[in-house]
Amino acid sequence: KASITVTVNALPSKPSATTAVEYCYGATATALSATPSSGHTLVWYDTDGTTVLTSAPTPSTSSVGPTDYYVAQKSNTTDCVGPQETITVNVLSLPLAPSTSTSSVAYCQGATATALSATVTSGSGNTLVWYSGTGASATLLSGAPTPSTSTQGVTDYSVAQKTFAGCEGPKTTITVEVV
Repeated sequence: KASITVTVNALPSKPSATTAVEYCYGATATALSATPSSGHTLVWYDTDGTTVLTSAPTPSTSSVGPTDYYVAQKSNTTDCVGPQETITVNVLSLPLAPSTSTSSVAYCQGATATALSATVTSGSGNTLVWYSGTGASATLLSGAPTPSTSTQGVTDYSVAQKTFAGCEGPKTTITVEVV
């Protein structure tokens, strides 16, 4: 009779990971992360839970909603792979552009100006974010601006809505002309 020795190795536990990640629609995402136990390496899986990836995935933010990714850890000594930890990436929608009563305002030089105004058009808890200028070069302001009428010229301001989660929507432009 020959004897056979069977060794049963314990499965590694799930790796440590943040299991809920949020991004705004269109935001730049970073690769997901997890921390393996000492003596273990990470095994990343695609959204199907079976396709093994060569490295941690970087989630897409091109569509709104949740997507699950999976990670497990493998023992460096036994090659046993433990159970998967699910990381849910939720991509949040952007709010609509705020509404304004006008897209342009004119003042005579030296006249008393009033603060520009806009209205939140969607989402409970959304706030307005004001900028001097438009596009990527716009400068964030602390609140609704009151235009200066001391010199003649045209100044553009813009305003966007921001959700409670920090997602900022498209800007609406208000042009102020001082004549």
